[in-house]
Amino acid sequence: MSHTAPSPAPHPSLHRLLSDLHRALPPSEDVFLVGGGVRDLLLDRPLKDMDLACRDAEYVALRLARTLDAAFVPLGRDHDPPSFRVVLRDSGRHGTESNQSFLDVTEVHGRDIVEDLGRRDFTVNAMALALRDLSALTNPGPSLIDPYGGLDDLHRGLIRQTGPQTIADDPARILRGFRLRAQLGWALDHATLDEIEKRAPALAKVPAERLTSELRLILECPGGGRLLAEMERAGVLAVLFPELRDMRGCGQNHFHHLDVFHHSLAAVDHCEVLLAELDAVFGELREPILAVLKGWRLPWLKLAVLLHDIGKPGTKAHRSTRENTERITFYGHDALGAAMAESIAVRLRLSTAERKYLTGLIRHHLHVGVLLRPEAKLKARLRWMRRLGPDLIPAILLCLADVRATLGPSSSLQEHQAQEIRGVALIREYLEQTRTTFSVAPLINGHDLLALGLPPGPLLGRILKQLQEAQDAGEITTREEALQMVDQLLPGRATAN
Repeated sequence: MSHTAPSPAPHPSLHRLLSDLHRALPPSEDVFLVGGGVRDLLLDRPLKDMDLACRDAEYVALRLARTLDAAFVPLGRDHDPPSFRVVLRDSGRHGTESNQSFLDVTEVHGRDIVEDLGRRDFTVNAMALALRDLSALTNPGPSLIDPYGGLDDLHRGLIRQTGPQTIADDPARILRGFRLRAQLGWALDHATLDEIEKRAPALAKVPAERLTSELRLILECPGGGRLLAEMERAGVLAVLFPELRDMRGCGQNHFHHLDVFHHSLAAVDHCEVLLAELDAVFGELREPILAVLKGWRLPWLKLAVLLHDIGKPGTKAHRSTRENTERITFYGHDALGAAMAESIAVRLRLSTAERKYLTGLIRHHLHVGVLLRPEAKLKARLRWMRRLGPDLIPAILLCLADVRATLGPSSSLQEHQAQEIRGVALIREYLEQTRTTFSVAPLINGHDLLALGLPPGPLLGRILKQLQEAQDAGEITTREEALQMVDQLLPGRATAN
C-alpha cells in the first residue's frame, strides 16, 4: 500500500543536492529515494545514503553525472539489478556528510517500485519517496510509499524482515539486522530473530568481505560489542568464529569467576563501559585516546578483546604446587592466541595493517599487563612504548577491560582500581614521552656503526636497540658515552670518534 504521511522536510544542508537532482531530471521521470535514506530522513538523522531507484538507471545515472559534474561508475556486469554509481567531486557542497560522496542509481526490479521494495531486507528499509515530490519540498510533505509497514515499525523501533524469504535469500542480512540494532538501538522482532537462528549456519557461505564489513559497522557503534552476546545466543558468533567453541566451559584459575568464553564476553562489555566513560576515567586523555582509535582501530580493539584469551584452551595445564595442590596454568596462550587470531584475520580478509594490529594486541596483552604492576621499571616501560607506539593505548584499554572482567575469589577490587590508576598514568606518560624523549635523534645511528666496521645484520640491529634503550632511559647522554657503550657491548673492538 502507499502510505501518505507528512514527512519531515529535508535538512537544509540537503537543499542544494535536491535542487541539483531536480534540475538534472525532468519532472516526468519516476526516480525514487529508497532504502536507508528514507528511513534516516523520517528519523531526522543525517542522510548518509542516497540510493535512487528508477527505470533506465544507466541513462539516469549518466544524466546525473553530467549535470552534477560527477564521475559515472558502473557497479559491475553481474550486479543484479543493474546499478551505477555517481561519484560527486565535492560532497561537502552537496550537503551530504564528509564520508559520503556518491549516489547509487539502481534499476527498479519487477513490475513497479512496490515489487522492487519487496526484495529489500527490512521493512524500515523498504520505503520509497518520489524524488520529484521530495525535491519540490511541498507541504504537508511527500507521499511515502510503504507497502510493508515500515513506518509503523520505525515508530515502534522494530527491525522486521520484509518477507518470509528475506534472510534465506541473503544470509548476510543476519549481520545487517544486528548492525541496524547497533546503529539505531532498536529491537529485532521475534519472528525475524527466529529466522536468524534458523539461517545462521548459512553465514559460512557468505563472502568474507561482506561479513567483515558488517562486523566492523557493528563494533564501531557505541555499545556495539555488547551485541556479541546476542549474536552468540542466536548462533551467529559460532559460525563467524568457530575457534571460540573450545573457550566455552574452559575453566580458569582462582582469579577468575567465569570460564574463558564468558570472561571474554564480559571483557568486551567492560571495554564498552571504559569507552563510554572516557571523560570520567581518563579525563584530559579522552581526545588523544579517541585520535588513536580512529577508523578500524576501534572495532578491531573490541574484536581483540573478544579473542585475547583464545589461546587458553590449547595451552591449559594442571601443575602441582609445593603445597601439594593443583593450579591451572595457560603458559604461552598469548603467542598461540596471536597465531589463531592471524588465521581469523586472514579469513576475514583484513589488511596487513589490520592483521598486525589485531594480532599485536593479543600477542602483547600479558606484557602490557606487566607494565601496569607497581614494580615495572622505567626502562621496561620505555622499551614497550617504543615497540608498540600508539598501539600501546588500545593495548592498555584491553588490559583494563580484562582486569575488570576478572572477579574470582583471589581477585582484589582494590588492586583492580590501582591497576586502572596506573593504566591512566601509563597513557599519560606515553604521550609525554612521545613529545620529549622519543623526539630526540639517536646519538649513534646505523651508518655510524657501519663506519666503525660492524657488518650489516642482526648484531647491528641489536646494538642499535640497546643504544636506543639506554639513551631513552638517560643512561647515555652524549655521543662519546654511546661509543663507550659500543666498546662494552663488543669487547676487543676498537672504536674511534
